[in-house]
Amino acid sequence: MKKIFVGVFAFAFYFTASAQSETGTASFSKSAESAVIYNMAHSDEAVSNGLENKMNKWGKAKKAKGYLMYRNVLISEISKEPVTLYFSVDKKSSKDNGNATLTMLIANEHDRFYKADEHQEMFGKAKEFLNGFKEPVEAADLELKITSQDESVKKNDKKLKKLRDDSIDNDKQKKKLEEKIAQNAKDIEQQEKDLATQKEQLDGLIKKRKN
Repeated sequence: MKKIFVGVFAFAFYFTASAQSETGTASFSKSAESAVIYNMAHSDEAVSNGLENKMNKWGKAKKAKGYLMYRNVLISEISKEPVTLYFSVDKKSSKDNGNATLTMLIANEHDRFYKADEHQEMFGKAKEFLNGFKEPVEAADLELKITSQDESVKKNDKKLKKLRDDSIDNDKQKKKLEEKIAQNAKDIEQQEKDLATQKEQLDGLIKKRKN
């Protein structure tokens, strides 16, 4: 199972699962920065795995202040110049395993964050780019479900084998018990005969007494 990285920060928006990403703000080092936000109806694990699969072509991410950072990557869908992207995946709540938020911040090569109101075209492209995470996340979610179901099948198969083994053992014990019961019945019959013989011998001896 891939490791899940979940950033912890406060969002300046209300969480609702949506089909499209939107611009908003997110906290980075206690500063509110422009962000592209995608509320997804999938677990944080599925979103994290989908993120990793989608960004794999641009290399490995590094951890940076609660985010996953891809430094100086050239993504033509966003900009003609290299950008540094910061991602975070957060659950809607600790008890909600079916919804998560994917957040992306954009910085230049000097690590200065772009502002949405100053770079509307870039953030428009960034939203389309983040919308493209839908299929990778759905694929990752499917793989998690397949893995979970496979584990369930293996677990139930193991349980069935144990039940079958127990059944074989029980049949063996039953056969031994039946043999023991049959032998016991024979022993009882023989003992009754022996007892009758001993009683006859006792009666014969008693009759030989002299009055």
